[in-house]
Amino acid sequence: MKKLTTIYDIASALGITVSTVSRALRDFPGTSESTRKTVIDMAAKLDYRPNKLASALKSGKTFIIGIIVPSIEAHFFASIIHSIEDELKESHRFVAFVCGLGDADFKLFFGRFATDC
Repeated sequence: MKKLTTIYDIASALGITVSTVSRALRDFPGTSESTRKTVIDMAAKLDYRPNKLASALKSGKTFIIGIIVPSIEAHFFASIIHSIEDELKESHRFVAFVCGLGDADFKLFFGRFATDC
């Protein structure tokens, strides 16, 4: 499996700091256009892809939507989940997480929340 390129790799290849790479990739004010272009070109050359998990941890926004249904086998729930996933794909920002619970677990799960309210 190929090792993913990090901003540390880009910084090392260019002989600049990791902070400079980070600022250049985020188009942070104060970063010169030549530095920004150099960093972006090296990122493309090294096939850099931002780590979405690291970004989510830093920003506190995961853009994950949880869907809890009693059964993903039922056509009704499957079609709803499929529609939600289709809409989310358009945004390029969200991931649908599906958790199928058995009927008894579903009632127990939501019954617990109903008593907590």
